[in-house]
Formats: sequence, structure tokens, C-alpha cells
Amino acid sequence: MNLGERIRTLRRQKQLTQKKLAELIGKEASFISHIERGARNVSVHLLHAIANGLEITPIEILSGGTNEFERCIQKISRLNEEGLRKTNEYVDFLLQAQIKKEGDRR
Repeated sequence: MNLGERIRTLRRQKQLTQKKLAELIGKEASFISHIERGARNVSVHLLHAIANGLEITPIEILSGGTNEFERCIQKISRLNEEGLRKTNEYVDFLLQAQIKKEGDRR
């Protein structure tokens, strides 16, 4: 499940329409639609706004309802500076690979 799908699922669980969530974060309903369809990227600032609108934490959105994200964060928090740098580089690599794979599917 991608980020937009997670947001849609959480929004529906909270029984909010796209229009209502958009109002809560000061955006248009079409903006939420674009996010949920994956047609628009979500900045950290926007992620926080959406989480506030849904009355949850950004981690709850990112985790997709699992504890996998939280387990990763706990492990990463124990790394030294060099480990953090390497982890960041690897995450960038994974994201680029995912973007390429998604682009190849279209």
C-alpha cells in the first residue's frame, strides 16, 4: 500500500470525506484526491497537516497500520553518525528504485 492509499484508508476509517479533510488542512478536495491517487507528492509539512486533520501522528500514516516502521525507527535511532549516513544513502537508493519501478509500470 502506498502513502496515498494509506491516507485514503485512514480518512475513510475516520469517516471523513476528501472535502472535509481538505477543509481541515486548508486545501481543496481535489488536492486530497491527487494525493490519494499518488499524483501529488506529500511534503513533511503536509504530512503533519494531514495527520493533524486525521487526529493521528505522522508515524501512524507512514506505518500503514503496522509496527514495521516503528521497529525500523527504533533500530535506526541506535546507529552512530556513520551508520545514519549510510542508512540515509540506502533509503535514497531504495526510493529511487521504487520510483523507477513505478514509472516502468506506467
